[in-house]
Amino acid sequence: MDGVTTACGLIDKCLVQHPHNRLLPIMTSIVLYNAGSVFRWMDARCRGKQAKTFLAEPGSSVARAAVLAVLYTYFGRVLHGGKFRNKVLVIISVLEIALEVLEDAFNFDAFAALGGPLCKLLASMQQRRRALNGAPRGGDAGVKAIAAPDGRRSEKVS
Repeated sequence: MDGVTTACGLIDKCLVQHPHNRLLPIMTSIVLYNAGSVFRWMDARCRGKQAKTFLAEPGSSVARAAVLAVLYTYFGRVLHGGKFRNKVLVIISVLEIALEVLEDAFNFDAFAALGGPLCKLLASMQQRRRALNGAPRGGDAGVKAIAAPDGRRSEKVS
């Protein structure tokens, strides 16, 4: 319950301080839910061992935190101007507690199904970004360098 209320409180703070940044509340929730991974990585690095964080190997906690952030942001802050924020916070907390109890009782991970496609999506985005690194960016997309007859370089817009 503390994790849910802390995440929702940080989401509120993000939305107040940066109202136009829609990614920040989600990333804040993800970092909060995966703080243990970061601290284990720092500990391993201090001991001279190799380790991976949730950024290199995202798991179901990334999906859990993202879903929580999206649900709370929409139902608690956006819908009806945040009029039912407190009720939404209580409902999300109760549902999260019930889900965690069921996961422990029946030994399953409700967000593991989301974790696989999320990892594949992130991997494909990373490959696409790497493929585009050699391509021209922004305003340079239609500009080609050509040599002028006198040997100087000029640019032609295609």
